[in-house]
Amino acid sequence: MAGLNDGQIHDLVSQLLEKDADLVAKFFDQLDKLPSLKQLMRAPLLTTLVVSVFAGMASLPQSRTELDRIFVDLMCAGWDAAKGIRRHASFSPAIKMSVLLRLARRLRESGSREASSSIVRETINEVVDLEIGRWEALSSDIVQDGLLSRDGDSFGFAHLSFQEYLCARDLADPTTQNAFEGVRRYLQGEDWWREVAMFSVSMSSRPAQIREIAKQFAPKASERWASIEQAIAEAFPEHKR
Repeated sequence: MAGLNDGQIHDLVSQLLEKDADLVAKFFDQLDKLPSLKQLMRAPLLTTLVVSVFAGMASLPQSRTELDRIFVDLMCAGWDAAKGIRRHASFSPAIKMSVLLRLARRLRESGSREASSSIVRETINEVVDLEIGRWEALSSDIVQDGLLSRDGDSFGFAHLSFQEYLCARDLADPTTQNAFEGVRRYLQGEDWWREVAMFSVSMSSRPAQIREIAKQFAPKASERWASIEQAIAEAFPEHKR
């Protein structure tokens, strides 16, 4: 499905900001300075979320990673970002986040955008000890938050960006041994891991180690090396080469 064009983006932003010309101008002025966020605006869902964050903060986050963190954390806590209201939830944000992190990584590693209900049930049972049958209530709670969608027996993240971000966040957990798995797999030729790799770079505090990994898996002249270098430069301006 084709994304929004520039005119449609402007019209949607204007509508969401109640046609406040000054606010709309401020929004696009900030957006023009943030190319990593600007590319998200083709998707109506993400445009709505970006504008909602802007309206609540009176400014835009300075990186795509920070924006996704705000999206995910707010929605997981039961906030309807588009309406600014909080819904009742039966399960804590921490439990739901644990399930989402595990599911995102599981889907990414299997090369899939969707999971069957049996996979979701298994993932939930791995993360939290629930009474028999309660996995449905937890999955429904997560779907209600808007991060997951369900179509019959199939579950998927509302936008692929959420899966990519959550997978990188799970890999970044200090208890894991594979923090740079996404970077390695992207450098080894797996385009499926590109966005996870970009998120992983921005979440890391070890740019020098990322460069060492890049040396092992990609020639300096390669497009993949250049992508990693650009991500490092954006996340760590002091390490720009």
